[in-house]
Amino acid sequence: MKIPVYKVVVTIGYQKAGVSGNRGQLIRAFIRDALDQGDWYEIDRGQGDGVYLHAPKKNMMWWSGELWLGEHDKVKISTKVGIVGQGTDEDLTMDMIFIIEPSAPLVSVTWPGIGYKGYPLLKGRVQEVARSSKADERRITQIEPLMEQGFEDIRYAER
Repeated sequence: MKIPVYKVVVTIGYQKAGVSGNRGQLIRAFIRDALDQGDWYEIDRGQGDGVYLHAPKKNMMWWSGELWLGEHDKVKISTKVGIVGQGTDEDLTMDMIFIIEPSAPLVSVTWPGIGYKGYPLLKGRVQEVARSSKADERRITQIEPLMEQGFEDIRYAER
């Protein structure tokens, strides 16, 4: 049985602080099968058809590659950005999760100042389903169990 697969282009890599400013960044990509709820599988440079966007160096490495994924497979893009002397840039450090959706329009996910200039972090027929940033995580101060008195969270219906 043949199933359709869809091309997705991801750009991964890193750039150390001092290369073109005081920000360092790390961009990673992960995939997970539509039916699998387990661990994410990390995409590594050189995986799939792709190209190094320049000669790999100690201070910078970028890889842009093609992946072929099935409908509703998931792609997670993880960005980590730090500023010399300040630590994590909480507005630019985040995880974004997308699903492959054949009926979606072709999109190019770009972010000014993140990734390799002129290349999208992700390109394909994808829809964003979740986004979590360090700033969002910081806003959740404490999670406590609720007292069960007066909180009805289950009902029974007759069939």
